[in-house]
Amino acid sequence: MLDYNDKLLHVFFTMNNEKGEKLATSEQMLIGINKDTGRAGSFPNEIDKKVQSLAKEHQDLPKPKEVGRTIGIKRK
Repeated sequence: MLDYNDKLLHVFFTMNNEKGEKLATSEQMLIGINKDTGRAGSFPNEIDKKVQSLAKEHQDLPKPKEVGRTIGIKRK
């Protein structure tokens, strides 16, 4: 986990093979949705506590060099 607030998670995943070689990465912004309104909403307290705990565990991990790269289809 790279960052979070009451509604959003900024996460980064890597997929490695059995030798530890990086095969793929995925950077995502995840948003909490209120099931009643269908709009962005704060995470329930139970989830928020888990998010805070995970963020604390990850706070000293090095930031992956791939974070923040822009993606898109190159046009000629």
